[in-house]
Amino acid sequence: MYIRDDKIAELMAKSHAELDRLINQVVEGVNVDAAERKALFEEFKDKLIKHMKIEEDSVFGLKELQGGAVVDTIWKLLKDHLAIAEQVAEIESDIMSGQDVRLSELAQLMYNHQVLENTSLYPYLDKNLPPMERENVLKKISILV
Repeated sequence: MYIRDDKIAELMAKSHAELDRLINQVVEGVNVDAAERKALFEEFKDKLIKHMKIEEDSVFGLKELQGGAVVDTIWKLLKDHLAIAEQVAEIESDIMSGQDVRLSELAQLMYNHQVLENTSLYPYLDKNLPPMERENVLKKISILV
């Protein structure tokens, strides 16, 4: 649920914090059994996919952003989404086969991606979107938090 005065940047930062919490559980799960680690990773993956889909559908395609000041940022973020999805698929395969996995590269990519969103794109949207469009975005992304 969102409140009309919420900011896109604040809601997305909360969603990012939840994803960070989940990936940290997977990283710290070295002392858990394989089934529990798989379950932790699946929860992370499911929430990450949902987050990226809602972000792409609700934010990246906004007509107000086409040809605007943040178009290069959006292209970079979309490329990041592809790279994140590829890494998640590789990690999932390794986890499911019982191999040791390293999540540091994925965690770093996600961190850099979130910094760009949280410091550039979302503040821009909060400042520049027309009120009705901003409210529509808030409604769509509010299911992430």
